Amino acid sequence: MRQCTVGSCGMVAAAALVAALVAVPAAAQTSWQYRVVGGDGTYGRLEVLPPSSTSWGSVCDDSFGLSDAQVACRSLGQSASSVSYRSVRSGEYPPSSQTFWMDDLACTGTESDLSSCTRSTSHNCVYLEAIVVRCGSTLAAPTLTNLTTYVAPTPAPAGNARGAYEYRLVGGDNATYGR
Repeated sequence: MRQCTVGSCGMVAAAALVAALVAVPAAAQTSWQYRVVGGDGTYGRLEVLPPSSTSWGSVCDDSFGLSDAQVACRSLGQSASSVSYRSVRSGEYPPSSQTFWMDDLACTGTESDLSSCTRSTSHNCVYLEAIVVRCGSTLAAPTLTNLTTYVAPTPAPAGNARGAYEYRLVGGDNATYGR
């Protein structure tokens, strides 16, 4: 573009200059943003902000697993070498009006951030289902003293060589995690 002074380039050049200035959009958020709330930067309730919104939202615990936690920590710029996750507990709940931007995540563990993972485009979550992550360490496992309910063990079928009762964990993503 040639240099012009007021009145020296004519209307066509002035119109081209105005069009060029109008065509440059204001800086807009072009990628998802991630943060943890209620913790110390490496631990807390996971929140996400899509590029199309100005409102932060939660990540639902439906189908959330270890690979998802690793990618979440990577999204936060934290180490994914030692991660843990769980559903929120009392005092960690998001506002009941806060939306869930991600549900049914299915990360492979190699993605650079959560927006690259397969996920549902809608959600069926309530505030009790928000995710808490810890990056670079593990969350303490619940003990019998802080569980709110107790379910009596089921008697084993007759002839069971393992003993009188069978126990199992449910609701987790592997045989050592659940309720």
